[in-house]
This record gives sequence, structure tokens and C-alpha cells, in this order.
Amino acid sequence: MTLITLLVVLMLEHYFNASAVLEQEFKSHKWFPRWKAWISKKIDLSNINDWVGIALIIGIPVILFYALSEVNNGFIFWILQLVLAVVVMIYCLGPIDQNNHLTEYFEAVEREDLQAAYHHIEDYLNLKSSHAVPEDMSLLGRLVTRLILSQSNFRYFGVLIYFVLLGPAGALLYRITGTFEFSVRDDDISPFQSKLRQFRTILDWLPARLTGFLYSLAGDFTGAMPKLKKYLFSDNPQNDLLLEETGLGALGITEESCSDIIAENKMALNLVTRTVVVLLVIIAVLTVFGWLS
Repeated sequence: MTLITLLVVLMLEHYFNASAVLEQEFKSHKWFPRWKAWISKKIDLSNINDWVGIALIIGIPVILFYALSEVNNGFIFWILQLVLAVVVMIYCLGPIDQNNHLTEYFEAVEREDLQAAYHHIEDYLNLKSSHAVPEDMSLLGRLVTRLILSQSNFRYFGVLIYFVLLGPAGALLYRITGTFEFSVRDDDISPFQSKLRQFRTILDWLPARLTGFLYSLAGDFTGAMPKLKKYLFSDNPQNDLLLEETGLGALGITEESCSDIIAENKMALNLVTRTVVVLLVIIAVLTVFGWLS
């Protein structure tokens, strides 16, 4: 079912842009704050260990979904499980439509409007929390390239890899954890902030390294591998930096300023697309040999 689900999801994404259609109503995660508020009323989270609170908030929906998806009683249930897996995967991918945001960003770059270009990608790339506004368009272009490479792990490859390893429940675990961590990222009084950051780092460790390796297969292998080896088993995980440096190596990009911003950004997007294809081929081979269900 793994390969079939991914093929259906990618077809819906490619031909119908399913994530964009569902972005406002389905993928805005409006349910999560309500769920967190509800469980906080039922259980006084302030009186229990922070890790236990995180496990309850994240674990209950994942366990309920796992129990529902594991019902196995004939062909009809198999079809229902397939539909459920497809819906959950579309929900987990993203979490927002990149094409719309980057199209507006590219238009602003062509107008040489730095403020507008930054505005159109600040939420998409989550620049508000971790990056200063670049001083010129060239620096912004390189920053966007780096973040396309690093955030592809959060948006796509982390979800896909946990789906392959743990099924739809694994993809849901990854996405809900990201949603929870993002919701408290700027809330310095939240008791969950540092713990969720640690948990996200742990969850991203394996996907980041697998994605970095896939970048090397989809791009310049000799340029990417030295960068990947540098961060592969570092004491400091540096997941995002690993992805950025390995991706730049796979693209053959040096530290010099980019002269054609749009071309460089699209090179990064194309690398991500090729990497998805490489991952899909690997999954297909594993399925043929019976190593994946």
C-alpha cells in the first residue's frame, strides 16, 4: 500500500494541486489549538511532567488514527484504509502551497522590490522567528535557496520517510509535532517550547541525513558528499545546516553571491523535485523486492 498511496498522492498534487485546494480549510491546523485547549481543561498539564504533556497532546490523536487505520477486514476496508492514508498524506505534506507564495516572490524579484519579495516568502519560509531581513536582493535570494533546501525536509521528505518507516501514523506524528512546535516557537513562557525543539531535532535527525544523501544522488554527487560527511555524525545535529550545505554542494553553488536569483531558486526547487523522484524509485524497488508492504 505504501507505493500505491504515494503514487496517488503525488498524482493528486501534480495534476490537481490538492494541497493548495485544501490549504485554507483542511491544512490550516485550526483543530490543533482547540484540541490542545480541550485536553488542557480535562487534564491539568501544569501539574505533570512536560514530556508527559507533550506525549498526551501528540500521542492521543496519533494512537487513535493508528487504531482506525489498522482495522483489517477484507477488500472494502483495504480501500477505506487507502483513502484514509491518501487524505492524511495530503494533510501532512506542505503545510502550505509553495507555488503561490514563490510565484509572488519571483514577481517581486523581477520588479527589484526587496520589501515585497521578503513579504511574500516570510511566512512560507518562517523567516520571522530565525532570520534577519537581508540587506539586498542577492542575499535574500541565497537565503531563499538555503531555506528551500532545508525546509523541503520539513515539508516533504520528513513526512515521506516517516510514512515509509511507520505508515500513515508516522507521517501524522511528524506533522503534528511540527505543528505543535511551531505554535509555541515564539511563546517564551510555554513550558513545551524547549522540549518540542529537542523532539523536532530528534525526529529530523534521520530524515535530514537521508535527504542529504538523496540530494547527492539527484545532483552533483562529488560536490555534495564532502558536505554531507562533515555533518553526518556531528555532535551538534545541525539538521538544517546539513541540508543547506549538502544541497548547495549538489547544485554546484559556491559561497559567492548569486547573480541570477530566480534561476538559483528554481535550481533548488528542481533539485527537490528530482530528489522526490529518486526517493520514489527507491521505494518502488524496495516494494518489488518485498521489503515494503
